[in-house]
Amino acid sequence: MYDVLDVLRDNEARGRVSAVHCRGGIGRTGMVIGCWLVDSGHAENGEEALKIIAREWRTVEKCKRYPHSPETGPQFEYVLNYHPKNANNTW
Repeated sequence: MYDVLDVLRDNEARGRVSAVHCRGGIGRTGMVIGCWLVDSGHAENGEEALKIIAREWRTVEKCKRYPHSPETGPQFEYVLNYHPKNANNTW
């Protein structure tokens, strides 16, 4: 996960736009975005990140077929327990 977030951080520093997606755009995508929210300081912790994702997920058409993102219990747990590599949340 840290390697993925390093790429996102590098792209942001260079002014590049990043797109995060997996096969379905639900499980792994939600997991990466949840960790990024914490890492970037947009969320205080994994719980807050999951609340942000849940709020935004309700605006996506596929939420009718897939009620939440991340998709699986282990993915949710990963975000809940995620701790940034740099405890100061500085990029």
